[in-house]
Amino acid sequence: MPPWDLPGDATRMGFMTRSKDGHQANASYLFFEDKPGGELLNMHAEKDMNISVENDKNVNIDGNRNTIIGKEQKHEVKGDASFHYKQKRTTVVDGSETKNFNDGEFSKVTNGRSMDIVSGGEKIKIKGDQDIRIAGDKNYNQIGNQNSTVEGNVKEDVHGSWEKNVLGGKINIFSPNEISIKSNTKVSIEAPSSWVKTAVHSFSITAFNESVTGNNASITGNSVTGTGMSTAFTTVSNSLTALSNTSTLVSYSTKTIDNKRSLTKIENSLQNLVISAIHLFI
Repeated sequence: MPPWDLPGDATRMGFMTRSKDGHQANASYLFFEDKPGGELLNMHAEKDMNISVENDKNVNIDGNRNTIIGKEQKHEVKGDASFHYKQKRTTVVDGSETKNFNDGEFSKVTNGRSMDIVSGGEKIKIKGDQDIRIAGDKNYNQIGNQNSTVEGNVKEDVHGSWEKNVLGGKINIFSPNEISIKSNTKVSIEAPSSWVKTAVHSFSITAFNESVTGNNASITGNSVTGTGMSTAFTTVSNSLTALSNTSTLVSYSTKTIDNKRSLTKIENSLQNLVISAIHLFI
């Protein structure tokens, strides 16, 4: 008796092997459908199917290919593998994905790359050196805090201008060792007020200095000054000195008007020459 119904399946030819004590639904079959416009080759294995090819296998599909695997899929290629997708490719993984490259990885992207991590964050661990070279501009935008820890040295070479703007908060620079700022032209610091605190010692050498001060208040515990030449112009000067000890080898002064008032004045000079435009003898 033919395995298919007649006369409805008159264009179908093939063979069917049923499972022992089974029915038509429990069978392996191979049949050919010769209906015009509906030609078909159908092959079914009731349980397992093994295909063995001792040489090459070529599959040519002019239309689409759909594969549904109910359980796992494993591929083992003992030689090289090559895939060429001439159109778009979409890959969706509902679970996690693991990739292991035992002998390096090389990726080449010709027309840009975009990555969007919508949740979960990203972690990168690198054992060894990292080299990043960018031939164009780089824009970095971070919403949140940034913490960076470098256990070695940091060196940055900028061949153009370097600008950093902190729009809120403070800037703190700390080092247990020396901090050095050097310029071949000048160093400019502009602020409504400034505070410099030296714990133990301060030393400076200046070839030329110009300054304009609106108001100045200073307290000095001990001061030792050596000046090669000093030129000063003062409109009004008020000073209060608890004790002043001055030793002058040679003093030259020219004063148009000199008005002094001293409760007690003791001077000891090796030589003192005074030239005045107006000299009053009392």
